Amino acid sequence: MKISFRRVVSGIAPFCIVLFSSRPAGAQPCTKHFEVNAGPDIEVCSGGSVGLGGSIGGDANTATWRGGTGTFSPDRNTVDAEYTASVSEHGTTVVLILVAKNPAFADCLPERDQMSITVNEEVKVNAGGDQQVCGNQPVKLHGTVSGKAKLITWITRGSGSFDNPHNAEAVYTPSDADVKSGAVTIYLKAQPFGVCLPDSDAIILTMDGSFLFTTETCLLYTSPSPRDGLLSRMPSS
Repeated sequence: MKISFRRVVSGIAPFCIVLFSSRPAGAQPCTKHFEVNAGPDIEVCSGGSVGLGGSIGGDANTATWRGGTGTFSPDRNTVDAEYTASVSEHGTTVVLILVAKNPAFADCLPERDQMSITVNEEVKVNAGGDQQVCGNQPVKLHGTVSGKAKLITWITRGSGSFDNPHNAEAVYTPSDADVKSGAVTIYLKAQPFGVCLPDSDAIILTMDGSFLFTTETCLLYTSPSPRDGLLSRMPSS
């Protein structure tokens, strides 16, 4: 590194300015031209891989990807490598920098360009277990969602209603037609952010049509008693 001193005289007192040069002593000015393009920004679903679209040109002949804690295949020195995000990068935006240079021209500084990968979280839903329903009594649902969902929705194949179809623990009230049919299938669906695929799960609500017209009592199958069998009576609300 070259260091030079310049003595300056001002109206107050003389002082020195120290000038630093980052170019090695005796180095010639760089006359080469490096070109680099990291490619477009990309979205991917967690667990998936993306092909990087990097390129170099001019007098550059090598490049290296910097940043990211995931895996580059075959390696970081391949401009069109395949990148798989690490678990810690799920749900985040990863910034990658492509650095191009030519070792034969040590006097020339590398050129850089960057791109980002948005790693969307995969969404999984569980609608809970199948349930037995007492006539057209309301049923509390027990859905669960893992990952970040843009929207969740309960959908029925019957004609009953939900108190809030976008709540994983919604309450479903069977219609008279649901009860008469003896069973109804309902689905919990999740719409993810970005490019991940939607997910869904289904449960079956089973009921007896005769319960519909029972106003004073509702027969339900319960755990067998050691003494007296399978049926018990419950007040109908």
